[in-house]
Amino acid sequence: MVARRAVGGLSTTLIAIALLSGCSDSEGGTPTPVGQPSTQASSSAAAPSSSAAPGSDTPSVAEPLDVSSLEQDPCAALSSQQVQQLNLQPGKRESTNSGAPVCEYEYKEDSGSQVSVILTPEFTNGIGDVYARKDALAYFEPTEIAGYPAAYASNSDGRSEGTCQLHVGLTDQFVVSTMVQLSSLNADYPRGCEVAELSTQTMIENLKGGAR
Repeated sequence: MVARRAVGGLSTTLIAIALLSGCSDSEGGTPTPVGQPSTQASSSAAAPSSSAAPGSDTPSVAEPLDVSSLEQDPCAALSSQQVQQLNLQPGKRESTNSGAPVCEYEYKEDSGSQVSVILTPEFTNGIGDVYARKDALAYFEPTEIAGYPAAYASNSDGRSEGTCQLHVGLTDQFVVSTMVQLSSLNADYPRGCEVAELSTQTMIENLKGGAR
């Protein structure tokens, strides 16, 4: 896994699956905040209703976290100390084309790489709504982050180009997504998924009240 000090020089983004948020993680793509024109075509597609019950293979959240701070502000994902430890600029609150709240972080030495945190309020079944869409995605790899059910998943696969999306269920009704996009000049390129894992672990640490 990418060492905490080695993450510097890239931006980390927590973001929802592209087909749901109206964003694409295709090569060179970035989330387009509301009110700003997109520089490339969107790869969004119609999503199934989130009211559908998750499949039987969906893991549950054993120790739900208090996500009220995130609901109020996605930039509550990381404490100010954690932002400094990860060599990030302070987060900026944005929105996706569909209006989903995002906190976007840029790295101090590399504004061409990004890390964003995105909430998906319509995912009322938490990580189960990610599982429900797995057959329509370019990649879907279940995992666990700090004891919480998660999945690497997106409707386009840019992992070899430094782009990765990681989704984690913090409660059975609440999922947060981390999207990492690294430029080819970044020291951690193309290990976007490792950076996404570290960033998500750091967020969970913060929400548990253990931020240092």
